[in-house]
Amino acid sequence: MVIYARSHKVEIKRKEYNHMENSLRGTVLTKFKSVTAFANAMHWDRKKASRIVNRQQKPTAHDMEEMARCLDIHDADSFVRIFLPSLPTKWETM
Repeated sequence: MVIYARSHKVEIKRKEYNHMENSLRGTVLTKFKSVTAFANAMHWDRKKASRIVNRQQKPTAHDMEEMARCLDIHDADSFVRIFLPSLPTKWETM
């Protein structure tokens, strides 16, 4: 029983880690370790960076382009996964 509980915790941590890799916040924190460091790299006010990273403010197209450069996001799949997570895929609409 204890082994199951431990393996369950490990599984939860794996899911959280995978979620972090697929989210804007996770991508930012993986690369910069803090929203403040990300804000400094973007030459933004910390409050703006925090609102965007926490999805309280929608970034402009220009903001997304600059963030993609800063976060080294080079392929379309990663861009869509991170910046447009609620966009339905071709398979979900069928």
